[in-house]
Amino acid sequence: EVMETRVPPIVREYYRGGADNEITLRDNVEAFRRERFKPRSGVRLESVTMCTEMLGHEIDFPVIAGPIGSPRMLWPRGEAVAAKAASEAGTICALSTLTGTDLEEVKVASNGPCWFQLYLIGGEAIAARSIERAKKSGYSALILTIDTAVPGNRAHHEWMGASRAINGTPIQKLQFAPQMLRYNSWLKSHYSDGGMMQFRNVIRDDGTPMPYTDIGTQLRASAITWEHLPWIRNIWDEDRPIIIKGVQCVEDAQLAVEHGADAIVVSNHGGR
Repeated sequence: EVMETRVPPIVREYYRGGADNEITLRDNVEAFRRERFKPRSGVRLESVTMCTEMLGHEIDFPVIAGPIGSPRMLWPRGEAVAAKAASEAGTICALSTLTGTDLEEVKVASNGPCWFQLYLIGGEAIAARSIERAKKSGYSALILTIDTAVPGNRAHHEWMGASRAINGTPIQKLQFAPQMLRYNSWLKSHYSDGGMMQFRNVIRDDGTPMPYTDIGTQLRASAITWEHLPWIRNIWDEDRPIIIKGVQCVEDAQLAVEHGADAIVVSNHGGR
């Protein structure tokens, strides 16, 4: 509700929408609605707690803040704000590669454990630098996303003009001005935070961050495969956990185990 009243439609659709006719997105929502707890009766408990352990971390409740792309488009330094909130809630924050705040700043903002989600955007050398930065900054686990070899066809977002808003000419971008001006609070905070964000955790060979752009082509060219795991593990260290995100079948779960994964995330990328 806050996002709908504060953020322009062309921006918030990035976070709301799914691929094609959004069948998988709706299936995901229905899957959660079908789940039920199994209460047990006839017992006496001195206390009740939701605390649990995840990859060596004690957390206050069994929900983790997963990696989401570009929160800085919603709120100034949004990734750092989210990391602080997650740590105050007593849980883990996972940071996406494709975010607009330096991973070092995000870790400093958090008083709890942080995990780093890795894409190979820009190639292996650039990814290796990101891994080293995450390791040096104190991120305790690395998440490898394997379900984006083909980017989702975000049909509704494209119908709204997403490509023109991101990569269009100045005249094409100007067409969105009436929409933006109706959301004055977002507009002011967006530009006070530097305007269109850069991907601060994808540092190119010339030392500059990758500009914000449609990353569909880059994702197709940089899909993580099982063959990437040995060199990623070598950089990340044997003793630090690696999580495989995007597992959707038993066969891939077994392959994750065979390739030394410490955990998996069952995910279809949110139906996106």
